[in-house]
Amino acid sequence: MNIRLIMIVLAATGLQFGAVFGASAQNSLPNADQLFSARGATPLRPTDTMVGPLASTHPLRIVFALKIPDWTNLKAFVTQPNHPLLTPAQFEAMYSPSIDDANVVADFLNQAGFTNVVIASNRLLVTGDAPAGTVSEALHTSFAQVLTDRGRQAFANTSAVELPTSLQGIVLSVGGIQDIYRARPMIVTGGSSGAAPMTASGGSLVGHDPTDFPIIYGASALPAAGGVPVGIVSTEDVSQVQTDVSQFVNDNSLPSVTVQVVGQEGSFVLGTLEEADLDSEVIVAMGGVRNLMLYNTPGQGTLSNLTTAFNAAVSADAVKVINVSYGECETTDEASEIQSADQIFAEADSQGQTFSASSGDNGAYPCPGTPLNGTYGSELGVDYPASSPYVVAVGGTDLYTTNYTTWNGETAWSYGGGGVSSVETPDPPWQTFGTYYRSVPDIAFDADPYSGADIIVEGSEDPYNPIGGTSLASPLFVGSWARILQAKGTDLGFAAPLLYETAAGSNYAGDFHDITSGTNGYYSAGSGWDYATGWGSLLVNNLESNMATTVQVPGTPSITGYYLISRGPVGADYEIEWSSVTNGTFYRIWYEYGGASSYTFSTDIDSGTKAEVFVPTDSAHYEVQGCNDTACGSFSSPVYLPY
Repeated sequence: MNIRLIMIVLAATGLQFGAVFGASAQNSLPNADQLFSARGATPLRPTDTMVGPLASTHPLRIVFALKIPDWTNLKAFVTQPNHPLLTPAQFEAMYSPSIDDANVVADFLNQAGFTNVVIASNRLLVTGDAPAGTVSEALHTSFAQVLTDRGRQAFANTSAVELPTSLQGIVLSVGGIQDIYRARPMIVTGGSSGAAPMTASGGSLVGHDPTDFPIIYGASALPAAGGVPVGIVSTEDVSQVQTDVSQFVNDNSLPSVTVQVVGQEGSFVLGTLEEADLDSEVIVAMGGVRNLMLYNTPGQGTLSNLTTAFNAAVSADAVKVINVSYGECETTDEASEIQSADQIFAEADSQGQTFSASSGDNGAYPCPGTPLNGTYGSELGVDYPASSPYVVAVGGTDLYTTNYTTWNGETAWSYGGGGVSSVETPDPPWQTFGTYYRSVPDIAFDADPYSGADIIVEGSEDPYNPIGGTSLASPLFVGSWARILQAKGTDLGFAAPLLYETAAGSNYAGDFHDITSGTNGYYSAGSGWDYATGWGSLLVNNLESNMATTVQVPGTPSITGYYLISRGPVGADYEIEWSSVTNGTFYRIWYEYGGASSYTFSTDIDSGTKAEVFVPTDSAHYEVQGCNDTACGSFSSPVYLPY
C-alpha cells in the first residue's frame, strides 16, 4: 500500500540568511500592556556593589536566541546513538526557526535603533548593537554599574527585560545585558596546586613538552590528523597565536600549521593569552593537527557571548571537533540562556560534531561566586557548558610518568570538576547511572599543573612554570579524537555515545586507564565510571581499534524507476519506486524543490518494493537513503521529476 506524504513547501522569500540590517528610523515602542517579561533583573552576589547607573553611551551587543519550534523531536532525534547525520541545510529545513520569525526579531531591533543587526544562517541567533540608552528603552529595563568583589567594573540590568508580545513565541532568551557572571578559562599555573603523593611504583609529577602526551596516552600509534581541521572557541586577542604556534612547530620539527581566526579580532582579554596558546599547541601536538580554526568572540565572556562563537562553528560545520576551555557554575547562568546554548550543541550533535568542554578547576565546589581556579567555592555544583548533555565533559588527573613519556599512573586531580547537574535533565540515554540528572565528567586527562604542559607564550617558554587545569585536559581529548577521526573518517558522529558504548564493553581495561584513587574535594575516584574522573583517561590507539562504531551499515537503496500517476498542471502526483534496502530497518527521502528542502522518514522497510506519492509544486529531485538504528548508507543517485 502506498504511503501518502504531505509536502509543505518552504517559501524561499524574505531576508537572506546572515544578512546585515542597517539602522532605520525608530518607531514608537509597544505600551506596557503589550509586553511580556522575557527575563528578570540580574541578581547581584553579596560581594558585588552597585555604584551607579550605566552610562547611556556604553556600547552593548544584544543576543536574541530564537526557539527551535520542534525542540522535542530534535532532542529525540539526537538522543539516538549514531543517528543519521544532517548537513546544516538539512537541519535548517527540518528544525530551524522560520525566516519569518527571524525577520520579526530583526525588524524589532531595527525599529528600536539597533545597528549591525544580523540573523545567523541557521536562524538560532539574531544579534544587534546599540548604546545602553537605546537598549534600555527597547527592552524596558535599566542598567547599573557594578563593582565586583575582585575590583572589576561590570554592569547588569536592574529590572526585568520586557518585550512585545509578538515576540513571545519566538524569543527563547535575551543575552548581553550583564557581564557580572562570566565564564573562566580553566587554567592553573605551576605551583598553585598541591601535588598528589608519588605512586608506589615510583612515577613522578613532572612538566611535559606537549609532544610527550601522544606517546604517554598511546595516540602516536595512530596517524597524525593532518586532514582533520579542529575548532577552538577563544575569547582572547589571538593575534599572537599564529606566531607562537609557528615557533612551537619549528622548535619541535613538526609540519607547519595554519591558524585561521573566524570572527572578530579584539583586544579584550578575558583571561590570558596562555589559554589560546595552550589549546592550540596541545591540540597540534596531541593530534598531529595541521589546521586550526579559532572561533573568536572577544568581549564580555558571558554565556551569551560565547554562544555566538558556538553557533559560528556549528552553522558552518567546517570542523567536527571543537574545544571549549571555559566554564562557570551552571546555576549562575540564566536557564533560558543554557537552553539556547543547548539548542546549538544539539544541532552540532545532529551534524556529527563533538564539542569538548573543560569540567572545571574548582573540584566539586564551583558554586557560588567565582572561586579562583585551583580553589574551592562554598557549594557543590558543576560548570556549564561541560554539564550539557550534548557536550563531552573532560575532567582532570594527576599524571605520573617515568622518563617523561612512559605512563605510570593517574589519580584524580583534587580540583578537577565533577558532580551532578541541577539544571540538565534527564541523563542522556548512554549515561545510565540511576540518577535523573546529567553527571560529569565523561572522561579525564592530565590537569595538575605539576604534570602540566610547557608551552610557548609570546615567543618564550618557561619550563619551570608548566600550565595545567582542565584547559589542558580538554585539548588532550580533542587531539585524541582528531586522530580517531583521521583513522575512521569524520562521519563518526558525536563522541559521547561511542565512548560510553566502548567503555561498557569487554575491552574497557585495555581502552581506558581506570583511575581508582584520589578525590576532587567531595567525590572519590573508584572502579569504572565515577564523579571525579568519569571513565578515566584514554589509551587512544586501543580505543580506536575497539570502538564499537556501528552495527552493519545498511546498503544503498536502488531506485528502479518512477512514473507519472496522473497528468496535469503543477501539483500533479508522481510515484517513484525503489528496491528493498539491504540491512535497513527504515528509509528516508531527501527532496528538494522550489528552493526548499527537507527529509521524510518512514519505517518498515523489510522486503519487496516501496512506493511513495509526492505532490511537488515545482520541478524536483529526490534521493533515497537506507538506515538502521545505528547508521545510514549512502544516498541513491537523484531522480528528477520534471513537470
